Amino acid sequence: MTFQEHQTDRDTIILDTTLRDGDQAGVLFSQPQKILIAHGLDEIGVDVIEAGNAFSGAFDRQSIAQISREVRRPVICSLAICNDKAIEAAASVLEGAERARIHLYRASSKEHLQNVFHGMGEQQYLDDIAGHIERARRYTSDVEYSAEDATNTPWEFLARIARRVAEAGGTTFNAPDTYGQALPTEMQGMMEYLYDHVPAIRERRLRVSTHNHDDQGLATANTLFALHGMRDAKKQAELTVNGLGERGGNSSLAETVMTSRYRKDRFSGFHFDHIRSEMLVRLSRVVSALSGVAIPRNTPFVGAGVNALGTGTHVAAQGRIGLGNGAYRDNIPRDVGFDGFTIEFGATSGKGVADLYAQRLGYRIPEADLVPFTAFAKAYAEQKRGTDCRTVTPEEYRSLLAQYFGIGVPVKNGEKQQFLHAVKNGQWLMGLTVDCRNGQEQWEARSEERQGALQGVAALLREKSGIDFAFEDQWEQSDRSRGEKSGSVTVITITVDKQEYQGVAEGTDVTETTVRALFDAVNKAQLARIALPI
Repeated sequence: MTFQEHQTDRDTIILDTTLRDGDQAGVLFSQPQKILIAHGLDEIGVDVIEAGNAFSGAFDRQSIAQISREVRRPVICSLAICNDKAIEAAASVLEGAERARIHLYRASSKEHLQNVFHGMGEQQYLDDIAGHIERARRYTSDVEYSAEDATNTPWEFLARIARRVAEAGGTTFNAPDTYGQALPTEMQGMMEYLYDHVPAIRERRLRVSTHNHDDQGLATANTLFALHGMRDAKKQAELTVNGLGERGGNSSLAETVMTSRYRKDRFSGFHFDHIRSEMLVRLSRVVSALSGVAIPRNTPFVGAGVNALGTGTHVAAQGRIGLGNGAYRDNIPRDVGFDGFTIEFGATSGKGVADLYAQRLGYRIPEADLVPFTAFAKAYAEQKRGTDCRTVTPEEYRSLLAQYFGIGVPVKNGEKQQFLHAVKNGQWLMGLTVDCRNGQEQWEARSEERQGALQGVAALLREKSGIDFAFEDQWEQSDRSRGEKSGSVTVITITVDKQEYQGVAEGTDVTETTVRALFDAVNKAQLARIALPI
């Protein structure tokens, strides 16, 4: 079966208009960016790429022409208003396409006919669009017609338009909610009316399409209900990556594809199983980076937070009931390209999350310590409210474990505090500021001058930890690429009962970095008692 036959026979297809409607949202992709996105849409399995509007200017003409030459599997489409010059412009840039479509449009509501088209009558409208469809068919057999502002057009007239589109040789009829005003039940009702009153739709000679704007936050719902109302007709959904588009945007590619997939119990009459959904997150992030439009953390399916669990009841339910069984969510992160669920610990998390987060880092918190450690960690998390990073990072969580189960963690140097004060006057006298389970503590260490500062700190840590460790190895790697104060990395290896533990630290002061590395090694030795077996 050739692609053209497959394209024609597929019941439900996607026209992606990220490069046309999405580009109109003040995004304005460069030509190389448009080419890159077009290849991404091709790779994910989109059926039709609306690459721009050739009549809008030289830039779009050049971009559409290059996409037509380079992207060979999907249909490449140019939008064109019902105007002879616009049609010719579209045809010229699509000459290199393997499969080309011209997408004609004209507004059809009474307000437009009266006020924009100077009192144009319905019959004149029908005759005029038929002539433009016939003209477009001189260049390609694939012609789509959109009745702009369809949701403000009387359904009886809309059905007449669809019938005339089919008579003139159009292959797709699009009834868009141009201003994002409709409700899902209204979109379903409109499509059911078209199905009942347009024989070419019922007979599957004319594909029916939906294009919905998100001004009321209903674009995806409107798309799904519109498709449902099309019954067994050939269908098309017009979507954009990340919902980019005019004003509030368009129906989202990821939301439409994945909601229909997970709710086949409700939307059994269509599917998008040909779309490579595992690539949705990657494509979403590429488009976000190129458009400069950030993806909110809570964006369905592709936002960074949608695969994160941070509340105890959610984590417990997900763990006990399992994926895909309705435990708060039945969508699996891997379906759209995430590695899996992530666990986040924050101010609202409980002991279940504290335990599971520790396990993800390789530790098992003893049952007797779980409640007090959770309270200890939550107290730290509370301090992060309102900051740039509002959850506890893995590095911070390891530090909390070391403070609670280890000897403590050297404080970070700042304007008001320094971790280490060392004085050499016949002997080493060192003052250390350490974050511990019960708060910040001040420690003192002493050693003979000939022994060096590290020996005094080692003796203190043996006393504090109760661990009789021995030094095994120490090395330092300096970075001089940015001058004398570029810093260095120090690695210290200690042994406890023939088991090695390696501590690492970096900084610009060699003595301080060495002491921090020793703290790290001793903490790892202490945390070994709660470490999960490898």
